[in-house]
Amino acid sequence: MKEVQMCPNCNEEFIAKFKEMMEEKGVEIEEGCIGQCGTSTPICLVDGEVVEADTVEELAAQI
Repeated sequence: MKEVQMCPNCNEEFIAKFKEMMEEKGVEIEEGCIGQCGTSTPICLVDGEVVEADTVEELAAQI
């Protein structure tokens, strides 16, 4: 299973939507600093690598 981590300080709406989409895929999200402070696009770490997209849907599709 992939390890997915995201910043708890991101946009709350983004976090909720992303978590819901990942739960549907059976992927658990871990919250914690990902070293990308100030980034305004949907972003997370997947197995330690930064994954970024223009929308939450595009980000979820990459995982």
